[in-house]
Amino acid sequence: MKKTLIILLFASIQITILAQNKLSQKLTKDMENQPEQWQDILVVGSERIDGYAFSEMYRSQYENRKEFTKAFLTELQKNTIQEDLWLNDLRNQNFEFAIIHQFWSVNIVAISASPKAIHYLENLSEIYWMEEISERPIEWVKPVKMEVNYSKSPNGKEQGIVAVKGDSLWKLGYSGRGSKLLTFDTGVWPNHPSFRDQFLGFHVPLHEAWYGYDTYFPGDKSNSHGTHVTGTCLGLDPATSDTIGLAFNAYFMATDPIVQSLADIKSATDILRAYEWAMNPDGDVSTTDDMPDVINNSWGRPFGSDDSVACDGWVNDLFINVEVAGIVSIHSAGNEGPNAATIGYPAVSNASVVNNFSIGAVNGNVTSYPIASFSSRGPTVCGDTGTLLIKPEIVAPGVNVRSSIKDANGNFTFANFNGTSMASPHVSGVSLLLREAFPNATATEIKEALFYTAIDLGDIGEDNTYGNGMIDGMGAFSYLSGLYTPFLPSSNTFDIHVSDFNIDPFSSYCSVNEIKAYMDNSKVVNKNQVSFTYGIEGIWSSNYNSSTGVYEVNDSVLLGFPSNVFLNSGWYTFYVNVDYNGSLQEIDTINNTRYITFWVNGNTDLPYLENFDSTFVFESSMFVGNPDQSTTWDTAVVQGKTRVSNSAVMQLGRYSPRKYQHDYLQTPNFSITPHSKLTFSFDLSYQLKFNGFADSLIVYVSTDCGQTWDTPVYEKGPDDLKTTTKPLNGNWVPQDSSDWRTEMVDLSAYKNESQIMVRLETSNGQGNHLYVDNINLFYDNNPVSVMKLWKPELIIYPNPTHKGTVHFSRPISGKLFSISGEEVMKFDKQNQLNVESLESGMYLLRVSNSGQVHKLIIH
Repeated sequence: MKKTLIILLFASIQITILAQNKLSQKLTKDMENQPEQWQDILVVGSERIDGYAFSEMYRSQYENRKEFTKAFLTELQKNTIQEDLWLNDLRNQNFEFAIIHQFWSVNIVAISASPKAIHYLENLSEIYWMEEISERPIEWVKPVKMEVNYSKSPNGKEQGIVAVKGDSLWKLGYSGRGSKLLTFDTGVWPNHPSFRDQFLGFHVPLHEAWYGYDTYFPGDKSNSHGTHVTGTCLGLDPATSDTIGLAFNAYFMATDPIVQSLADIKSATDILRAYEWAMNPDGDVSTTDDMPDVINNSWGRPFGSDDSVACDGWVNDLFINVEVAGIVSIHSAGNEGPNAATIGYPAVSNASVVNNFSIGAVNGNVTSYPIASFSSRGPTVCGDTGTLLIKPEIVAPGVNVRSSIKDANGNFTFANFNGTSMASPHVSGVSLLLREAFPNATATEIKEALFYTAIDLGDIGEDNTYGNGMIDGMGAFSYLSGLYTPFLPSSNTFDIHVSDFNIDPFSSYCSVNEIKAYMDNSKVVNKNQVSFTYGIEGIWSSNYNSSTGVYEVNDSVLLGFPSNVFLNSGWYTFYVNVDYNGSLQEIDTINNTRYITFWVNGNTDLPYLENFDSTFVFESSMFVGNPDQSTTWDTAVVQGKTRVSNSAVMQLGRYSPRKYQHDYLQTPNFSITPHSKLTFSFDLSYQLKFNGFADSLIVYVSTDCGQTWDTPVYEKGPDDLKTTTKPLNGNWVPQDSSDWRTEMVDLSAYKNESQIMVRLETSNGQGNHLYVDNINLFYDNNPVSVMKLWKPELIIYPNPTHKGTVHFSRPISGKLFSISGEEVMKFDKQNQLNVESLESGMYLLRVSNSGQVHKLIIH
């Protein structure tokens, strides 16, 4: 382990780390080979918060776990002051660099910098380490077996639940109520019947429950791996009482960085973003109820010889801080067994006995619980002695585990998977039950309870096959009962529940001026005991209540929009909250609130241009149609006609299976005025792969706001689509302006219509990637000109802020709203905003071009 010097700073524990070589081997080599090229790098500061030391010194000063968490997160955010010092130093020295992302959970800034700037940083004492952002790629802990299983188990429970004694905790009344899970996986199908109403994104703003990498809105990959894991943690089909999961009354959040294709693989830096989000989903460190209680991780990679800092570096700091913040992080050990020393990174790290907490797999269907042959073994390659050398920590059922999936035909069903990523959710599910029973137990204590009470298997004592043994939910409960008095489960059954709306989420509508909310209550309630607050997030809010009558067990209420509200084209999030003021005690208040996101086509004037400069295609001015909820349009950085920029891409080459699925980009609804000519144009890039892969591109027009679509005005198959004769590239990416062609479609037949919409649609032949850019709709011969510019991620800092000036990482236009929807400020092309006159509280900043909403906290 590296030697550290402990110093007192910011009234907390701060560590200064001194390093010899500050550049990773890869960064050193690339700078030698490309001495003039800018590099995208992580800059790690030499000072950091020591989470364990901070906990030891300050935890006893706080009333409960949540109050301590607030203090710890606040201290982590304060630590960014050191980052500001060296960043300002770079600016003052006039070095060329750009901030990509500034982190607070660990002392790291991601920048793009010139070699001169990097060499300057190398000589600063404030800098400990630099590596390329692309280093440390992470991989999917792929199951060794996946078989669809259409059988159900009415009123039954899976054997793995019994093996870990989860059903014994049920008998005590625990079901995970009030606890929250985060699945760090391939994503999730949130509408699976086994947990549909447990997705937190239906009950809080979506950005507080979903952190999308590959899918802007919640979804899973074709393998449904994340959906399967989520089901084991907390699944139960209410229609059949088919219990596939442990904490069936818990809620869950999700993120989707895990991929199958090596071409889409993420780096540890990408992963860091979601962990930082997990520690502060709502953007306000003074709140903790938004945080997950448990994170289930199904990612990692085999330890390589080039992992010189894998055992001791910023990734270790991250997992320590996650644990100290109160989150129980559970990690699959890997499926690289049966050889020794095969635990994957970062599960291999051993900063403490239970951090990082890695889980091996046994066959839970056999009473002797034999180890699965594929389960990765210890010892850790990070070295040490005794318990710190042994891996995994414990084992759980990971063979022939039945849980939730969506099959190739789009049906929600079940499948049997084998893998350590089937074992870890059993541990996560038990952890959710324990969190319900012991809300003030620390994450460390919960993991220690699981570790020290595990049932010994294999060799006597802890070993590198079974770790400390098989998880025992009741044993862990007894262990924690020696530290805390268990929180008694609620005996209440009364519940008011907003269960759905009369419109579909993530769908498009011509206009919306009222929404019906459906209620699924446990009993009849008087209307005078209920009031509703509803509105559109960041725009407006209203109240509704009725003084007479009752709301039945299954009822609904129609909520009208204010007459002065006009919705332009774009995405909107509607919410309703039911406030009950009667004498009964509700068992669950989270489900009193319901959110839904939908698209309004609106009315827009011509001329029109979309150049896809947003980070996500869903942030563009076009609606994305994805009927099968699988691969769909995205944005990609490409070489265009002017410079490197974003374009829209349909990854037909990786769209599997090939069933000629259709995905489309749809313009807003345009009001047409008389002109002599009407033209639709777009830039196209496509490489023909093989003649047998019949990709196609079609353009449709609608004159009734998308209710019906006319005969195609443009249709081309792969031969006519090709724009290049360059050597075959299986996952085509445009390389220069010669790879593009501008397509012109005459729509003059529609020039006398009062309104039109245009849809640009692909048909999947699983051929090659297809790109479109600079979509124009214009009168006569006057297209909108475009100069493509690279726009980095929008960063708002400092946030939270004290009254003063808040800065933006690039000039933006937008509006600032109070949390109640009142507009308090409007600004145009500003890179900073003076908020000194505003009262303390939470505000919503809506960016004009993308419609994206950011939270701004003013203290």
